[in-house]
Amino acid sequence: MGGLVKYVNSLSGAFTGFIATLPGTIAFGTVVYAPLGDEWLANGILACLVSHVIAGVTSAASSSSKELIIGPRSFSVVIFSTLIAAVYIELSPNFGQSYAAGSAVVACILVGSLSGLIQIILGIFRLEKLVQFIPSQVVSVIMNVTAIMVLASQIPRALGVDGDPWSTYFYTNIGSSNPDSILLAFATIALMFVLPKKLLGIPSSLISLGFGIGLSIILKNFMDNFSVKNLPSIKMSDYFLVTDFSPDTFLRLFENWNLIGLISIASISLAVLNTLSLLIAGKSINMYIDRKADQNRDLISGGFSNILISLMGSIPSTAKMGASKIAIDGNSKGAQLAWLVSGFYALVIVIALPYLDLVPVAVLAAISVVLSVRLIDSKARGVFKRLKTVRSQSFKSDCVYLFTIFAVLTTAILHDFIQAIVIGVIITIIDFLIKISKFQIDTINGEKRRSRTHRTMGEDSQLDENMSKLVILDISGFILFPVAETLKKKVDDAVHNACEYVIFDFHDVHYVDETGCLFLSKLIEELRRRKLEVFITQQNFDYNPWLYNTEWDLFITKLPESTKFKFLDDALLVVEEKILQNFNSKTGSEGLLINSDLFKGLTECEFKIASHHFTELTALPGSLLDCDEDNSTLFLIVDGTVEVSINTADGTPLRLFTFKNGAVVGEISFIDNSARSAALICTTDTKCLKLTRPHYLELQKKNAAVAGKLMENIATILSNRLRRTNTLLQDAY
Repeated sequence: MGGLVKYVNSLSGAFTGFIATLPGTIAFGTVVYAPLGDEWLANGILACLVSHVIAGVTSAASSSSKELIIGPRSFSVVIFSTLIAAVYIELSPNFGQSYAAGSAVVACILVGSLSGLIQIILGIFRLEKLVQFIPSQVVSVIMNVTAIMVLASQIPRALGVDGDPWSTYFYTNIGSSNPDSILLAFATIALMFVLPKKLLGIPSSLISLGFGIGLSIILKNFMDNFSVKNLPSIKMSDYFLVTDFSPDTFLRLFENWNLIGLISIASISLAVLNTLSLLIAGKSINMYIDRKADQNRDLISGGFSNILISLMGSIPSTAKMGASKIAIDGNSKGAQLAWLVSGFYALVIVIALPYLDLVPVAVLAAISVVLSVRLIDSKARGVFKRLKTVRSQSFKSDCVYLFTIFAVLTTAILHDFIQAIVIGVIITIIDFLIKISKFQIDTINGEKRRSRTHRTMGEDSQLDENMSKLVILDISGFILFPVAETLKKKVDDAVHNACEYVIFDFHDVHYVDETGCLFLSKLIEELRRRKLEVFITQQNFDYNPWLYNTEWDLFITKLPESTKFKFLDDALLVVEEKILQNFNSKTGSEGLLINSDLFKGLTECEFKIASHHFTELTALPGSLLDCDEDNSTLFLIVDGTVEVSINTADGTPLRLFTFKNGAVVGEISFIDNSARSAALICTTDTKCLKLTRPHYLELQKKNAAVAGKLMENIATILSNRLRRTNTLLQDAY
């Protein structure tokens, strides 16, 4: 009874996940067997539906990450479509179209089975990290090129003409386009753009599919000359085409060296892409639900599933992260999710199969066009947007990315998609190795870095004793999966038992991929569980748009605002304030003056004599401390914060130092009576004591001994600051 309740509770989420994947599955089905002709379109759709059923059952029974919805992805169907076209073109002149079509399907069975076997080997020998060395940019480029190719392949069907969109044959016959097909395609596309992506939980693509079928039926009844091509009808018994193939078909493939190479490259490419998608989605989902899973087991399960799927003449599958998260948010968890989604797809096959011949090809083509546009990811969209406004900080990265897309797309058009994948991997790995070489992480002990804040010598001494509780990790370059492992080792070595604070300085980080973000998130969470306070600094997204609207952006936004800083100095200031909290709580404002560095060594009587020559001053936030004062005035801050800043060449204020309670400011101008080189700006309500040079000279005449002690203390403060600055500069460089 308890098991039945679990299935009932998971029903809603599983159905939502199923609905989210169904339009793409149908659209991909129109691509996979397309090179064999429109009469194979129904076989392609059925192949994708069967893949979902088998993959779901296998995942529920044997995988570790059972919340993953498994199904065919765009790159799988494009690889298969390319392979089918290559085999068909190679064999049809000598052996006939029927034999060539059968051989093409057999080639797909071989590629799918070999790719599944590679996944199993990776899982058994726990070699999944080898695949994770492939940077996410490779996947992004392949996904975007796939989207462009799927879109292009559907244009002839939307127009109602035959031919490859990259061939001259298509353009010579474009004048014979079917106006009825164009009407249906245009109406379907218009409806998908008008509707939100989901209406009452139903994807706009499914609504548009129903609309297109209904519109086609209506127009056929009311227009005598209306004619469009529909999907062919298909029986389940017709699907298992592999039973008609003889061993001779396999032998023919292995007699052709070109096809052997193509099958080998396709198998490896498909295995790598499926593995990457499975591992990335698995990590993300398991972190999302806060659960550990054996990803090697997932690989073995996925590989076995893909072998079984391929032998059934279907399309190898991998994880669909977006749909999986939607289902989980709908309270669907565990093996029930996989079983239910698989069951829904089985129902579609049983119920919808007899009615496929009602679906116009132009409607499916139109839906595929819109879904292909949506497949283009945020990285590519961001690059194209930035082409309008050139930014020097991102220009180099944008150019490399665009060049990779151009090279992959050109190779896919002139040769085939499988060779294009190899070209894309080679280009990106070269760029990847260059980026890896630029990665650097320096571990800095807290006592070697201090904020640009001047305090009393007592507070400086207190910080000298306690800044060892801080560890700074200065990171630069590109954080990709391989270097993330190095980062973890550095953190483990640096964070000692006495450590209480950790600052990750990401200011010089140029790019973080998805696996790097997942790793950092887990690392920071682990440090917090150890009761350490973690802070980060990061550059402004405006200076590096490659970090904006990416996994890094999502990672940053999840962190508490109190832990994020634009500059390292701001983070250091917060840590110093936390360390000094106990020290400052024991020192009241009354004792601050007598015990300040400026009055050090003075007796109570001498303090009273000196204080008569000081004047109390208050200032509001944002005001200049010395706006009405002589340049040679010295200030002792009693309560508040003062910043010393200068204006840069473009007029932007640049903060040099910050002065806190008990600190002395203006000592250099006071000593040499020179003009100030920087502005003193109050950042809070500020109360201070000021000593003008005329008042000091008056004190010197009346009591030279007290004046001498004051000047000696000023000199000590100045020399201490210079010495500390020299030490910090030596440690920094």
